[in-house]
Amino acid sequence: AYIDQQDNQTYAAWHLRHGRGQRTLDDVMHTMALALNFQRADRVSAKLVLTALLHFAQETNAPKMGLVKGSPHERLWAPLISTLEGRGVRVELGRAVEQIVYDPLEGRVAGFALDDGSTITGDVYVSAMPVHNLRKRLPPAMKAMPEFGNLRFLKGQPVVTAVLYFDRVVTEVNNLMFSADTCLSVYADLPRVSPDYHTGRGSIVELVVAPAEQLIGAPDDVLLETVLADFYRLHPAARGARLLKYHFVRIPNSVYSARPGVDQYRPDQAPPVP
Repeated sequence: AYIDQQDNQTYAAWHLRHGRGQRTLDDVMHTMALALNFQRADRVSAKLVLTALLHFAQETNAPKMGLVKGSPHERLWAPLISTLEGRGVRVELGRAVEQIVYDPLEGRVAGFALDDGSTITGDVYVSAMPVHNLRKRLPPAMKAMPEFGNLRFLKGQPVVTAVLYFDRVVTEVNNLMFSADTCLSVYADLPRVSPDYHTGRGSIVELVVAPAEQLIGAPDDVLLETVLADFYRLHPAARGARLLKYHFVRIPNSVYSARPGVDQYRPDQAPPVP
């Protein structure tokens, strides 16, 4: 209950108000906030960071990092789809939900209208869409309900994912790496952390660039220069390696931005609509 009550202030404000030092805030807590929500501790709710700290204090394995052995498609999605289909589930890819069909007379969801003009009906409907996508597919009658109307207060956090391919190994850390004093919030050298990428050809460094409000619209050459400047500052030995290629994926709305005061607008998982 105490942690819930701290949602009206930033973690940085809570930290300093309780006599914690500025150095700890700069060197540790900004890094943690960026790892949790892709923004610094002076912009995220105190509830977010305090909840994580509570888990770290109470659960032995809470700080452990688990990484996929290789490609998410090969290691997660393909086996999952195969298992589900073996149990009679039909998985349809390349399809989109155009709108959630709502029956105002019965006050219940009547189906999901798809982009090919068909409608899927079922006993239970579950949405795993990000908030901004869900809002676009709600009919006016559902948007008028406070539980759904309040979704407008939940904004996505813009980030950029960068992948850098080097001709040799440029890091020495077999784990996720976090940084606060750069544009790189979290990154990893895939051949070091995921066995499937152990090709012996060099590093494949995947990085999350955040906060990215000022960078997401930058052209690739400017973005690359910014990312490499920070990466080389953290890993000076990488300057001697050759960058073979790179990719950028711009994500305007990633995780919802846990700003102070918005947690109250998050709906329950089971809404008031049957």
